[in-house]
Formats: sequence, structure tokens, C-alpha cells
Amino acid sequence: MLVRLLYVSQPVGPITTTMTTLILEKSDANNKTENITGVLCQGSGLWMQVLEGERSKVNLLYSKIMADRNHQ
Repeated sequence: MLVRLLYVSQPVGPITTTMTTLILEKSDANNKTENITGVLCQGSGLWMQVLEGERSKVNLLYSKIMADRNHQ
């Protein structure tokens, strides 16, 4: 079943162009293998991300993201 998950998080440090580029490169490579698509937006010191894909894969990815100490 195809699902969409939207969440907002706050990075622990400042958002930089280098950080954004690294996140986009890493997620692009990883998400392609799992057939997950999405969008990442930033503004006012926050990240907003939408993930779309098969439910179990999106849930697994979201669990990994939430365990990442680089954002709250």
C-alpha cells in the first residue's frame, strides 16, 4: 500500500548549504533502492519532509530518521 508521511523537525545546529546537499545526495541514493520518493523543504530553522512509498519501507525509514541525533 502506498502511503505519504509528512513530518517537521528542527536541526540541532545551523542549516547550511553543505548539510542540505549531503542530505539530498544521501537520501537520493538510498531512497531510489527502496522506491521511496519525497520532498525536503527548509525554512525558519526547520525541516519539513514528505516521504512516499510502500508503508513498511516508509515506516522503517522514518524510524531511522527519528533515531538520528542531528535533529529533534
